[in-house]
Amino acid sequence: MSSKGQADKLIQFEQNVTNALQARIEGYPDLKNNEDIQKFMSIMAETENYLSLLRNSYTESAMIYNTRIQSFPDVILAKLFRFREAPQFSSKT
Repeated sequence: MSSKGQADKLIQFEQNVTNALQARIEGYPDLKNNEDIQKFMSIMAETENYLSLLRNSYTESAMIYNTRIQSFPDVILAKLFRFREAPQFSSKT
């Protein structure tokens, strides 16, 4: 991802596709009981949980970094080396 906006758009698209797929599966009881579909949905849930963990870790790391570059004595080095504030990850989940 070259920008935060692209990441947000991709995450929103993934969520829309997942919601649409789940709605389709709910409409077909035979498909819902299919072993392959159950495996797929399990993998999707694991992936979403993993991505959520990564987003939370990034947000926490960015918050710690932003606090440190504004605190003494780190602020001296931050200004000297022109460190910039890390953007917060603000995906609508």
